[in-house]
Amino acid sequence: MDTTLYDKLGVSQTATREEIESVCLAKGAELAPLRESDPEAAREFGELEHAFETLTNEESRMNYDLELELHASINASLFSK
Repeated sequence: MDTTLYDKLGVSQTATREEIESVCLAKGAELAPLRESDPEAAREFGELEHAFETLTNEESRMNYDLELELHASINASLFSK
């Protein structure tokens, strides 16, 4: 199974916007000083920004969740045969 944005942040799919913001701020504070000198930290920071932008915007989050449900449904029907 692919890692979801929720997995990357370590929150549940039912996490509130405030919980997501809190996690992103904490992780961002850890990664921000390192991103200039560490390519891995820069990549992780970019993923964190993407997760924040997607999951704190109501419409983007709704679309993302629908996409997750669609993938789960397709996988369930493919592997249930």
